[in-house]
Amino acid sequence: MPTTFPRHSSAFWAGPHPPTWIAEYVASAARPYREDILDALAMLAPFASVYELGCHAGPMLTAVRTRWPDVTLAGCDVSAEAVAQCSARLNAGVIVGDLRAALPTLATNGVDVILTCYTLAYVSASDLPTVLREVRRVARVGCVFAEPMDLGDDVVWDEQWDCGTRHKYLEALAGLSKSRHLRTLRRPWHEGLNAVLAARW
Repeated sequence: MPTTFPRHSSAFWAGPHPPTWIAEYVASAARPYREDILDALAMLAPFASVYELGCHAGPMLTAVRTRWPDVTLAGCDVSAEAVAQCSARLNAGVIVGDLRAALPTLATNGVDVILTCYTLAYVSASDLPTVLREVRRVARVGCVFAEPMDLGDDVVWDEQWDCGTRHKYLEALAGLSKSRHLRTLRRPWHEGLNAVLAARW
């Protein structure tokens, strides 16, 4: 069973938030762990498009654009203010909406790669299989998940981290993908964000 921690609701992420909140997320594009996520994404190259579930103001998409300037970017987030900032800064096709509602609207094989960064942690264990099946349907090449993960280790988790649910993604994706590559993110971890998984169909 996954380990569940107290989690914020969608209403929290939807806002409104203090003016500095967006700026802090934008600035987080430079955090070292994002390089680990980009390296995982590179395992799925070549690809022409990336869709991020829970993209917020676009810090991860900004990092993707920096490394792959010609890749088409898109995504969804429940915060309208974050989506507005992301769209304006990156000229990306970003919509306001929960990932559970956004995925079914996307065409089969409509994007090359689905990306998440601390988003699926807020998906319940009961909803995760449906979300993963939709990811498999929509993404032509594969997916990259950077999440707090249950790796079966004895890591002591800081009670201040709002980790949501640490799912067992290796097991969850076993029947959906041909290959899976997992690596631990460099420390210090950002609020329990401990690993990134690249899966190719």
